[in-house]
Amino acid sequence: MDQNFVLPHPCDASIDLLTNPASGTGLVVEFGVLNAPTNATDITSDADSTVESSYQTKPSNVQKVAEQTLYLTYINQQNAPVSVPLQNQKFESEQVTYTASFSGNEDEINGLTIAAFTGDSDFATPEDVAAATLFAPALTEIN
Repeated sequence: MDQNFVLPHPCDASIDLLTNPASGTGLVVEFGVLNAPTNATDITSDADSTVESSYQTKPSNVQKVAEQTLYLTYINQQNAPVSVPLQNQKFESEQVTYTASFSGNEDEINGLTIAAFTGDSDFATPEDVAAATLFAPALTEIN
């Protein structure tokens, strides 16, 4: 397969739309940073467990986040996304810590797993997850 191609014109405007969503119709969406689980080495596909993690946000957003029901959504292989509600949220200045269940055994989650912090929980595809994502990604390799 030949993947070489030639553009008949400069593509500066196209690049700007991809990298600068503020310009109007950018295709790249910037999410807040979701930290990888603090106990990632304890997470296995053989057992259900609890993950601990955090994310940073502006102090002005903390109240908005506290008023919503939020979820940690796992994307893994060809499986349907799995969402679980956040528990034990603690709000400290610009950082929010929480726990969430991990159903590695029940939902057969293994290998590369992407976690996203979402405002909804009923997803059919990874694209649906992206549309509802507030913070992401947290990448974890589950054995």
